[in-house]
Amino acid sequence: MKRLLPALLLACTLPLHAALSDAPAFTQPGDNARYQALIKKTRCPTCQNSDIAESNAPLARQLREQIARQIQEGRSDSEIAAWLQARYGDFVTYDPPLKSQTLALWLAPFAAMLAAAAWWWRARRRHPVAHRLSDAEKRELQQWVAETEKN
Repeated sequence: MKRLLPALLLACTLPLHAALSDAPAFTQPGDNARYQALIKKTRCPTCQNSDIAESNAPLARQLREQIARQIQEGRSDSEIAAWLQARYGDFVTYDPPLKSQTLALWLAPFAAMLAAAAWWWRARRRHPVAHRLSDAEKRELQQWVAETEKN
């Protein structure tokens, strides 16, 4: 059992090593940092819930290669992002641009908060906080409590 745990841990780290080993070798010092930032900002079109840095899908591998090639060709981050968006749509980025097609994505959180505030305000108006008890009501309540404690 003691030998099984290290073997299991090693087996779990092999896919991670395989994903990290396909990182290209860049000649410029800042290119690797740019590459890492770009692949973490790009959503995998196949997986949809992870970036292409974490995905092992064939399309994610191809996109990582394309990004590395474009960095080596001297393209800027904005040019690479524009190429990705032109090819795969605004979905490929985690920060879609504000335009008519993505307006619902940007306004939905605010609309939800506004709807929740309106619902809360309406519920408060419909069921106001209980009014304060008058002196007569307080005496009646104390009398009722005293009677129930005797029984």
